[in-house]
Amino acid sequence: MRAIFLAFVLSLSAAAAYAISACTQPSPSNTSISYFGFDSHCATNNSLVCTPNETMVFSVIPNGYSFGCEGHTYLWDFGDGSPGSGINVFHTYTAPGTYLVTLTLTSELSPTLVLTQTINVFTPVPAIDRRALMVLALAIVAIAFLQLR
Repeated sequence: MRAIFLAFVLSLSAAAAYAISACTQPSPSNTSISYFGFDSHCATNNSLVCTPNETMVFSVIPNGYSFGCEGHTYLWDFGDGSPGSGINVFHTYTAPGTYLVTLTLTSELSPTLVLTQTINVFTPVPAIDRRALMVLALAIVAIAFLQLR
């Protein structure tokens, strides 16, 4: 009976050692910041511009790293004086500008990791109405015609 119990304990120890050795530490090569704007559809992986007063979601993304290996604390600084915490956070920029988002990721077993992401927020240029443009062009032509007479 003791042999079975000892074998069971050793198998648990081996499984725990494997789980610990399989976990890596978070680093810029395996952890990144991702964002998405719900109105403009600006995102980490496209060139669309984020707009003021739109709700955005920011997330920390593991790329070959598991957040399940250890407990983490996620502290966000959105570059406009607003803080946040959590793995996924919502934020709204109220003014146009370029902001540096900083995420500080801490845990008991790994060194502190600081990640940054630049966010460009611009007021969109209004679309030109084709009819209004045609009316303006005709008015310019009419004025030019009248001046030639």
